[in-house]
Amino acid sequence: MRRWGTLLAALVLLAGPVRSAAGAEIEVAAASVAQPDAPVIDGRADRIWDSAAAVRFTLGEGSQGSVEVTLRALRTDSHLYLLVEWPDKTESLNRFWELTAGGWKPGRGREDRLNIAWSIGGSVREFPAQGCQALCHKTEGVMRTGAPGEKIDLWYWMAQRTNPLGAADNWVMTHEPLLVDGQKTARRPDMPAGAPFEPNWDEGGKRPKFTFKPGVKPGPVLLKKDAVPVPATARFKPGDRLPREVLSPAAGPRAAIEAVGVWGRGRWTVELRRALTTASPDDVQLTGPGPFFFGISIHDDAEKDEHAQMGRDVLRLHVR
Repeated sequence: MRRWGTLLAALVLLAGPVRSAAGAEIEVAAASVAQPDAPVIDGRADRIWDSAAAVRFTLGEGSQGSVEVTLRALRTDSHLYLLVEWPDKTESLNRFWELTAGGWKPGRGREDRLNIAWSIGGSVREFPAQGCQALCHKTEGVMRTGAPGEKIDLWYWMAQRTNPLGAADNWVMTHEPLLVDGQKTARRPDMPAGAPFEPNWDEGGKRPKFTFKPGVKPGPVLLKKDAVPVPATARFKPGDRLPREVLSPAAGPRAAIEAVGVWGRGRWTVELRRALTTASPDDVQLTGPGPFFFGISIHDDAEKDEHAQMGRDVLRLHVR
């Protein structure tokens, strides 16, 4: 079975992208492996990944310009595995509150991120032809699907907010934008509860709510088990920093995606694992051979629109 999956993946890759006026359809075949041979999700590519054909494509725009991404896919009887690699000169873990002369402010920089968007059940009519561009409505200042009933499953791996927990956050995009914190958005978590992170902010005190407990070395990641409330008597000096979020293991639908990334030698290697099927209507269900349409974008120490993306190109996953 593994040999057949590997041969199929190679043949699909050699066929190359299917070009159209709308964009390129880039074929990805998930080679089948037995469960005992499946990769360990630790951000380090096991040898079993050699049985999956490497698919390469280039993202445009973003703060680092063009980015070549290498993607591999494997599957067992129960799970899909993805290996995503791309160059990045720096490991960005910069989501801090910093004390300035004007009080606590967000520090310069953000974090590195990998975003994967799936058309749920083929519901997004324009996605096969336009990819993620079908979701971008710049004149409105919002991303959303094109019609009621169309939904996108969003997998958000974040170097600082989810990677320390071995997860990617699980969101959904719909057609109807809502006002959240004063901004229009059509994206929301699969469930409000079960988040892998929460804001580290005390609105009344206008400062971070939590700090590191005694004996824990301060750094870019503040786990809830290592956090204590900032004492009322605490004294800080300009330049002091604390992480902008407090992390704890995700629960429920937001714990569906395992993901671990390792940065080294100017390159990110991220492994992801998710069950082929879930109980949530806000998840893509990877039943049958496919194709399943998806797109990838990458943030380099950035957020909002500052990301490298596929434009009108789209990835087509076949699960054999």
